[in-house]
Amino acid sequence: MGCSNETNPTQLLLQLKALLEASLSVVDGLMANSTLPGESSARNDPIEQLTEVLSSITEEIAQPVRSSHSTTRVSRSVESADYAQGKRHRRHCIFEQLEQVRDQFTDTQWTVLSLYYSEGLPQLQIAERLGCSRSAVYKVLRRARERKQDYERQMRAEQFALARKHIQS
Repeated sequence: MGCSNETNPTQLLLQLKALLEASLSVVDGLMANSTLPGESSARNDPIEQLTEVLSSITEEIAQPVRSSHSTTRVSRSVESADYAQGKRHRRHCIFEQLEQVRDQFTDTQWTVLSLYYSEGLPQLQIAERLGCSRSAVYKVLRRARERKQDYERQMRAEQFALARKHIQS
């Protein structure tokens, strides 16, 4: 996901190329118009003029790059928020599906499932809260997924059987 004001890397390279070409022409001009040795005019000092030009070029290049990095950080944080929201939604949907087979779980197992899928707690925090090991929480979650998949297979088989029966009638 990008923002509309995000700077394209190709555009940055083209800008850099144009600025370098401009600086080379400035250097050529400075060398052609350089003061003779012994003249001390700071305005005509090619080194000082070149330093000023390079400083302005550096600032012109750095500004879009800083802006691009800022946009990238914002874009990444938006993507991260979208990912977290999607993850919460998926967990909620899985929890709703597990409610179809609620009777296959003990109260403790259902508590684990509720904490994980409904409240979004990580396995370690669930284990600490319930006073069990993380592997015990993992096993409950794994078995729940297996039971959900079995239930889904059973539902698909029943739907297939109904469809076949309907077609044959």
